[in-house]
Amino acid sequence: QPALAFEFPLGRPDVVSSEGGDTITVEVIEQTLDALLPSSVSMHYSTGSGYTSLAMQNSGGMLFEATLPVLQCGDVLEYYFTAQIVTGSTFAEPSASPDETFIASLAAVVSVGDEDDFESGGPDWTVGSGDDDATTGVWVLDDPIGTAAQPEDDHSSIGSECWFTGQGSVGGSLGEEDVDSGKTTLTSPLYELADTDGAMIELWYWYSNDQGSSFDDSFVVEVTDNGTDWIVAHSQSGSTAQWERLVIHLQQFVSPTNAVQIRFIASDLGAGSIVEAAIDDLVVHEFLCADCNGNGLDDTAEVLAGTALDCNANGIPDECDISSGLSADVDSDLTPDECQCPVFFIRGDTNDDESVDVSDAVYALEYMFNSGPEPMPSESADVNGDGDTNIADAVYLLAYLFTSGPEPVAPFPNVGCP
Repeated sequence: QPALAFEFPLGRPDVVSSEGGDTITVEVIEQTLDALLPSSVSMHYSTGSGYTSLAMQNSGGMLFEATLPVLQCGDVLEYYFTAQIVTGSTFAEPSASPDETFIASLAAVVSVGDEDDFESGGPDWTVGSGDDDATTGVWVLDDPIGTAAQPEDDHSSIGSECWFTGQGSVGGSLGEEDVDSGKTTLTSPLYELADTDGAMIELWYWYSNDQGSSFDDSFVVEVTDNGTDWIVAHSQSGSTAQWERLVIHLQQFVSPTNAVQIRFIASDLGAGSIVEAAIDDLVVHEFLCADCNGNGLDDTAEVLAGTALDCNANGIPDECDISSGLSADVDSDLTPDECQCPVFFIRGDTNDDESVDVSDAVYALEYMFNSGPEPMPSESADVNGDGDTNIADAVYLLAYLFTSGPEPVAPFPNVGCP
């Protein structure tokens, strides 16, 4: 056995917050006399542009944790773990990483979209496709009669029905209604995901192909975003002989359109064998990528719908611009100041060179008494902020510059609104 093993006492996440802060905990178990090098425990993650390594911190005993940073929402996170023993050998989980990794989706908001425990029928599901040719074992929605290959009970805690391949008779033979001489297909209804930033399908399935003399068949799960191009998302070649959980991160395979579907194909294509499959308890988890105000709605969707104001057109609701400090709101009216300001300037910078000095006083006097160019904007010459531009402003500015007089009124010394 390997010197080190890895366990996840808090489980592994299917979804990680793109806003950062999620912590993953791993327990490293010493299985031989070789001792762990604690400083070597690391998490390695990638969103598609190479792996980044995080040193995991010991949180007591043999537990180590890593806190994830802010990552791009909508991406898929691939990750794995490594640790060394004092003699230098490195062990990984999964053991075949980085060729095989754990996967999680990155999202800011997760909500449940479609879900079906199949206890109320499945009228929107379709049995069969143009090239199906199985002679028995066609998909059926019912309470299964258990055999050595087929479940006796559905997966749901309440109810009894699920989709499975062929209903035999009580006491019938093992192969009475298993999949024979071809394939049978079960296709979901359309999932409308165009208003999301991605989604994940979670379901439970059963598959058996090891009760006959041949074990060369497989159970295939495919997804599409247009009803034409189907992509394999999962292929099961060995029997589960029990209900197994399956998670499909759709953004790995398809775009979030309003024509997303999933289908399940059970086949008996080689030598005759006993093939049974079943599915139950399917849930579509929908992802949104920005929810700065924590109201459960995607920021972009709110702005587009007009339910959130975005006066500066930066794609962020105004209230979030203000709460994050990105925008000022001096009068506390929940509208960023820049949206209420006709022009930005520095008070006293009459020649608009972004500094305030004696040349600005000269510029203002030239305008007032010698037909010089007008200050731009005109408000910049109203140094004392009384609403008028006259000799008093030039005197005010010169006093500030040379006799420690009061500074020009806001906006000063930085660019801003009056």
